[in-house]
Amino acid sequence: MEKEQRLDDKLISKKAIGLSSTIESALGFWNSSSENLNAKVLSRYYALLQLTIAEQVSSVKNKDDLEKIQRHTEYGHGLGIIRNLEDSFTTNFFIFIMKSGHFYSFAKSLGLNTKDIAYERRPRDYNSIENKENLISIVDLFRRVPELQPVIHEYLNISPLSFQITYSSNNHRIELENRRKSMFESTNLTNETEQVESKEKITYISIVPNSQGITLEYLYKLNLPYKNLKEETDIGSKETIFIGEFVHPTEGYWHQYSHL
Repeated sequence: MEKEQRLDDKLISKKAIGLSSTIESALGFWNSSSENLNAKVLSRYYALLQLTIAEQVSSVKNKDDLEKIQRHTEYGHGLGIIRNLEDSFTTNFFIFIMKSGHFYSFAKSLGLNTKDIAYERRPRDYNSIENKENLISIVDLFRRVPELQPVIHEYLNISPLSFQITYSSNNHRIELENRRKSMFESTNLTNETEQVESKEKITYISIVPNSQGITLEYLYKLNLPYKNLKEETDIGSKETIFIGEFVHPTEGYWHQYSHL
């Protein structure tokens, strides 16, 4: 676990002022009332950019104030876009990460290593790039946006990479069955010892597809951290869902460890 740094009162004060400033700036962009669609999208982008700065400046795991963080933005936002002129929209647009600028610094502050996929220099054109595997397809980004999950298959004829994952009702059923067994059956001492010493537990999860093209075979190909996936019909909605087992540490809650 990452160790929190001890911050003095002066730095805490500077961080608080920086946080207030960036939140105010983010709200200013977010509340922009322009009727132009491009201006709306751009204002939302800058609002989210300010929120990433706010998250970084408010963290107690670094000693960065707003002034230090803004130095990274002087080298750009750290993201770029490039187009394959020999292909057509949407499969011809790609995002790339630079080793300078805000995004690289922000990702590092979150403990995310983007060094292996980031570019030292901005690529001149698509064909000149040797390590194209480091490019991020804009289609793959769309596929990971939860709000686009219901329409991805309709618009792009490809399945989404974002799913609604919930706590399965199977957990309550199994818990009740175990309680009944403990009431009418003698407890095995060996099993008790194993349960006490166990540092892992199983939580059953439900994957709600909300999209066409989601099958059991497709989910298995994604190498998700869930085992023994099965297709079932939801009792209430009568829709197809997928039930799986998620093995995680006993400390805390299941969703704290379910990072896909």
